[in-house]
Amino acid sequence: MKTKIAKLLFLPASLLFLELVLHVVLLRSPAGDGIFIISSAAVAVGSLLALLITLLKKRGQNTAFIVILSVLAVLFSFHMVYYHIFHMFFLWDMLGLAGNAVAFYKEALVGIAESWYMVLAAFVPLAVYIAFLRKEEMPKGKWPRIALAALALAGTAALVFLLRIPGNSMILRHLKDDPAMCYENTGVVVSTGTDLYHMAFGVKADVIPDVPDDLTQLGKTDVRASEIKYMPKNALPVDFAALIADTQDETIKDMHRYFQSKSASTQNDYTGMFAGKNLIFLTLESFSDKAVSKELTPTLHKMLSEGFVFSNFYDGMWGGSTGTGEYSNITGLFYNSAACMEASSYNLQPLALGNLFRNAGYSTYSYHNGRNVLYFRYLAYYNFGYSLFKAIDSGLVLERDTWPNSDYLMAKASIDDYLNSDEPFLAYYMTISGHLNYGWTENQMAKDHQAEVQGLDHTELAKGFIATQIEVENCVKYLYDRLEAAGKLEDTVFVMCPDHYPYGLPDKDLADLYGLPEKAVRADLEVYRNRPVIWCASMEEPVVVDVPCAAYDLMPTLANLFGLSFDSRFYAGTDILSDSQHIAIINTFTTEGGNWNWITEEGTYRVVPGEFEKSGNCTLATDEAVASYVSKMNNTVARIRKYTYAILDNDYYRYVFDGSGQPLRRQSE
Repeated sequence: MKTKIAKLLFLPASLLFLELVLHVVLLRSPAGDGIFIISSAAVAVGSLLALLITLLKKRGQNTAFIVILSVLAVLFSFHMVYYHIFHMFFLWDMLGLAGNAVAFYKEALVGIAESWYMVLAAFVPLAVYIAFLRKEEMPKGKWPRIALAALALAGTAALVFLLRIPGNSMILRHLKDDPAMCYENTGVVVSTGTDLYHMAFGVKADVIPDVPDDLTQLGKTDVRASEIKYMPKNALPVDFAALIADTQDETIKDMHRYFQSKSASTQNDYTGMFAGKNLIFLTLESFSDKAVSKELTPTLHKMLSEGFVFSNFYDGMWGGSTGTGEYSNITGLFYNSAACMEASSYNLQPLALGNLFRNAGYSTYSYHNGRNVLYFRYLAYYNFGYSLFKAIDSGLVLERDTWPNSDYLMAKASIDDYLNSDEPFLAYYMTISGHLNYGWTENQMAKDHQAEVQGLDHTELAKGFIATQIEVENCVKYLYDRLEAAGKLEDTVFVMCPDHYPYGLPDKDLADLYGLPEKAVRADLEVYRNRPVIWCASMEEPVVVDVPCAAYDLMPTLANLFGLSFDSRFYAGTDILSDSQHIAIINTFTTEGGNWNWITEEGTYRVVPGEFEKSGNCTLATDEAVASYVSKMNNTVARIRKYTYAILDNDYYRYVFDGSGQPLRRQSE
């Protein structure tokens, strides 16, 4: 009888076991208060499944048990391996990116090999069932079914009660914004169910109080206000009143009102500094300035030191690895899923990098030394405004095919497409040499430059990462040399920005690279501090920029530097060189570091533990002023997030602009 009862309760017990394995082994933390939600979900779902199984005959019961336990083993092991590789949880709207998994199968195999003990643990319930319970019958009669039904109802009632608590319901509503928090506090069963529900039915946007962005209301007086109020703004004559009258859609009306309320950035001493020059923009896979040195990467060192020197730039995580990082770089927006690339293929994108420059008369080219299907680039790039796109399986012919492929060989195979262009050109590159993993046998770029880094005082994997960045150096040096030989170096601007920090490094090696403690290293905001490149040989001296900024600020900054016609209000970021309010939003995708941290000129706010640290220039004199400022800035960040997502979700630009980026409804001038 004990064995029969064990079989009756085996599914709830198995679910609870798997949830605890994920927390203790993967997240290295107990479930905490989340144990109540996790236990309730295990009892509710496990009991319901067991109840359904009792309706089957013995043979059917065994088959059902094995199928369910196998599915659970695969689900939990998949989440654990995915998190081990990418340091974030898988969200189901990324299922359409299955082609990425095929392309990166070697990384997946390495991840499985490194996570073997987690995979093994996920299959323990299945093994226990087959070894000890497979031949045992379920208890017969009405009482087992009544007991299971009672357990399912009790578990469901407890779960509903717990999930209706405001803090828990908020965590679920923002699953995509903070999946680590959701999975840790509610478990795989609840988080997966919530994720699938959001996919099917969407999630209602937050109602956020409409608080003005004027910092002077908080006691900060801009001494330059009287000097700049008559300066031209980077804005177009959009007739918001007419746009609001044109639509009955309340969501679009709300968006019109929000963008109307934003202050456009003011033109400044750097407006048009690069007008008419060519642009080479590289999104660098996993780049970190920690890999740059005068000895190993002299060209990168030169550009980082002699162009615009950013000391307070951050690359947060947006939830989709390379796809979302690249999206932020070239659209001035951000999104919480790599599905943004495919969605961008069908939306109007007049303010994206390629379209902005093409509409200004530039010839536009794009290249990727990976496969064109990755993140649906073969669709997205043309919609972003590149007249030509080449990848290794669509026109980009490299001298050798390796994993990862060489950025240098990509530069060599592409530069003749545009070097002799009669028109100013934009050449965009998405690199791949810096891709994980960084072992000498796993990464051809690391292997190629192994000898050059062996003398460094770093761990082997940290040295492997640095070795991959030497290939980036070779790529940039080749472009530099060819431009110089053609007499076009001083007429060409180099811009480089990473897609994300090198999260493929294990904690020990990441801490070694950054010189930080290993414990909770991914929660340290210093990991997300980086230095992008904006450099031109015509610059007579470096320009030091110390305001907080982020990748989504690059597009409005470049548009102003090149003197393009654009409306700065429709970006998530702002011109870094302007007098506008500057906010660096930093997601860590860890429960220790939290998401939607922010840094301004006043200081740093860390969501975990909810504390504000004043900067050396902070003007907030009292605790009340600090509390008011933090509340206001949290509101500002929430609004940026809400409306930035809404641009993509609602194809919003199509309601404002025509195909050439001009307003559909113009104010009379």
